[in-house]
Amino acid sequence: MLYYCNTVNQHNWYYFMHEYLIEELVKVSFDRSLFLKELNKSRRWLTTDEWEVLYGWAEDNYKHLLRANFYAFDSSEEKIPDC
Repeated sequence: MLYYCNTVNQHNWYYFMHEYLIEELVKVSFDRSLFLKELNKSRRWLTTDEWEVLYGWAEDNYKHLLRANFYAFDSSEEKIPDC
C-alpha cells in the first residue's frame, strides 16, 4: 500500500501542477471555448501569483485565443445575464 508523504516540497508540487496545466492547455488549444474553460479551471489549483504566471504563459503562446476581458470569466463574480 502506498502512502502519500506529507513532506512534499511545495516548489515541486507547483512545478508539477504548472507543467500538467500547460499540457492540458496545449491539448485543448484547438478550441477557444475549451481552452478558456481549462484556463479558468486552473485557478482552483494555483495561488493568485502562480495563476498569473500561467496566464502570462497563455498570453505569450495563445494570445489569439484570449480576449482582453478574460477576468469576466471569474466564477466568483456575479454573471451578467444576456438580454
